[in-house]
Amino acid sequence: ILRINTETGEYAERVEKAREAVADAAQEVRRELRRLVDDGLEHGPARGPKLVQLGHQPLQPVRDVVQSLDEGVSGRFGRLDLLLNNAGATKRADFFALTEEDWEDDFALKFHGCVRMTRAAWPHLREAKGSIVNIVGIGSRAGSAEFTIGGSVNVALLNFTKAMADIGIPQGVRVNAINPGLIETDRFIRNVERTMRDRGISRDEALTLPVSSHGTTRVGQPAEIGSLVAYLGSSKADFIQGCIIDIDGGATRSL
Repeated sequence: ILRINTETGEYAERVEKAREAVADAAQEVRRELRRLVDDGLEHGPARGPKLVQLGHQPLQPVRDVVQSLDEGVSGRFGRLDLLLNNAGATKRADFFALTEEDWEDDFALKFHGCVRMTRAAWPHLREAKGSIVNIVGIGSRAGSAEFTIGGSVNVALLNFTKAMADIGIPQGVRVNAINPGLIETDRFIRNVERTMRDRGISRDEALTLPVSSHGTTRVGQPAEIGSLVAYLGSSKADFIQGCIIDIDGGATRSL
């Protein structure tokens, strides 16, 4: 698997937060795919899965990654089976306080980064009969006053996922999306700790606030996202195409 960040150079700091948020999930993807390989997952003699330990790579502008993609796939990996698009968080604020630059920056970070990486990876995925998983977010399911940019970006990504899945049907490329809800990432824990300090409450009390507001019983774990990514990227999910999966403990009640 070649996992490529979708950031541009101007957003390195924000994407670094996203890297922290999915570190455990990425580990789970590797563990789950190795388990699938050990269980006998095969695509045929010429397409046997090959796992490569990448470790933490330096952040690069997406334009540089795109330019080097062909060389990287052919020279180091030989093939590309899965593109996992995951970018940093978009800005939350009052709509009238947001600037044109805020809107442009956040669409460039999350939406256009995904578009660019999909375009660059597509020929390799078509050749390998691979797949794409886009990490989006449950903010796409309902409008929220303080999340005008994020909700708009996420909806655009869901439509893009459906459109690329349609293109991918005859070309053998599967495209799906995951909408995570509250996930216990490093950033989530920092927010909990800040709530503890600001309100002078215990950790359990601070955890109860976001959980109760979402109407769920607990916070999700990064490994749960990783397991789903691993499944969607495996041959066991070959008939799943254009699917948008909410993994939020039941917080999303709309159709």
